[in-house]
Amino acid sequence: MKKNLLSIILVAATAVPAIGAIPDEYTITPGNNANVTEITTIIVERSNENNLDPYINRHITANGEKIAITQKANSAGNTITMTLATPIVQSGEYTLVIPKATFTYGYDYYEDFGYDNPEMSWKVTVDNPDHPLQPDTPITTAV
Repeated sequence: MKKNLLSIILVAATAVPAIGAIPDEYTITPGNNANVTEITTIIVERSNENNLDPYINRHITANGEKIAITQKANSAGNTITMTLATPIVQSGEYTLVIPKATFTYGYDYYEDFGYDNPEMSWKVTVDNPDHPLQPDTPITTAV
């Protein structure tokens, strides 16, 4: 019984994606635990790959909120730049997620075939003096 319970716990623990889960073959800017003043673009690079193909009308998520990618921009060999429809400017800590199948790699234009990217998640801190964290405002009632 103890062995089965331990197996179930191990399976459950490995099934939950970890924050900062960026596969080794990828480099993302801004990277995990980066501190920036705003996020307007996300640059993804895949080592040893010449054919990354980003899609338009896709999205990323920031703290669970979808943000559209506005263009299929600057696909240059192993690097793509995704421009966010709504830049992230409010100061705070954000968990960013690029969902699976946001872009393909190993794309063959003649065959119209490639492999979908895995889901990637990581944390970025925005420290923007023009948009500081808003303190919690206490609820007051008139007497």
